[in-house]
Amino acid sequence: MYALGCLLYHALAGGVPYRKESQISVLYAHLQEEPPPLRARRQGLPSGLDAVIAKAMAKSRDDRYWSCTELVSAAWAVVEPPATAPPFVPSAAPAGAAGDRVVLIADDDASTRAMISVSLGTSRLRFLEAQDPQAAMELARTGSPSLVFLDWSLGGRSGAELCAALRSDALSFEAKIVGLTARGDALDDASVLSAGADLHLRKPFSSLQLLYAVSSLLGQDVLAA
Repeated sequence: MYALGCLLYHALAGGVPYRKESQISVLYAHLQEEPPPLRARRQGLPSGLDAVIAKAMAKSRDDRYWSCTELVSAAWAVVEPPATAPPFVPSAAPAGAAGDRVVLIADDDASTRAMISVSLGTSRLRFLEAQDPQAAMELARTGSPSLVFLDWSLGGRSGAELCAALRSDALSFEAKIVGLTARGDALDDASVLSAGADLHLRKPFSSLQLLYAVSSLLGQDVLAA
């Protein structure tokens, strides 16, 4: 989250937040100093963006946004009129479009969740995030996801067990499931697919692999917007 806040600052201001003479000074600034106001670097930016950046780059992780979706939505709300839906949390889907398809990211690794939501950001996908098995099952039942990215060792639970639970529930059995395993995990494609997953990705994976996964499981039209 902090890194994404720095990236947003860099993109808007045209430079990194802290310009110092040494790497030690830069490290100290990241630990102790508030980010310089954006409008001091670049005129014409909405004043509300400073508050968004400040929260994204808060020194305590508890004071930051809870997800990349929340950060992007907050920034979008400042840049665009309130009536405009943010890109990751769209309003009702237009008639005839692929629709407001829900993607559930069930993974306790924040960087993995961020990578998936940012790589697949489109007006036709809405993202839900879960960091433990209970939250994953609750969101799978209430959020009606079309696609679930499932960490195969979420909360110490067996991926095969969680996959079976999703498949046996009347509210989530139709969701496509992408099993996520770590590079050092001995599980292969056959093991993950035989447990009920529709696709297997081994971390770390690329944006291209994610795009392929979504297009192959949900169709290319969901990535067209």
